[in-house]
Amino acid sequence: MGQDYSYSQPSSSEYDITSLLEEEAALYADEAAALYADEAESSYMIGEPAEYPPRAEPVTQLSRNNSTDLMAMEEMSDDLQTQLSQLKDQGIKSEQKLVKLEKTVVVCLLVCVLLLMGLVFIYLRGEFLSSSF
Repeated sequence: MGQDYSYSQPSSSEYDITSLLEEEAALYADEAAALYADEAESSYMIGEPAEYPPRAEPVTQLSRNNSTDLMAMEEMSDDLQTQLSQLKDQGIKSEQKLVKLEKTVVVCLLVCVLLLMGLVFIYLRGEFLSSSF
């Protein structure tokens, strides 16, 4: 009872990763062997499970399914290509509309500035003419 247990963390140089992995693999191997022994022992007591022959699927049906899948994938690819092309066309049209709108806004702003300058000129000319009399 009077034993003193102490634990210190081993430094990283005391263990290398290879030896740790080997130890872990050995643990898993031991567990797998024990599990296999348990299963082997229980199969003698229970009996062998019935084995059914694998269900064979005709090669023609497999190739037909594969060709159907391939055709469906090609059709989806064509649809995606068409949608991508349409999206690019919409992007180009939107960009052209944006450029046209920008030009229109610039022209409208220039017209507004010219109108404002004309009104200011008319106002100032009227003030100048009224003050000279």
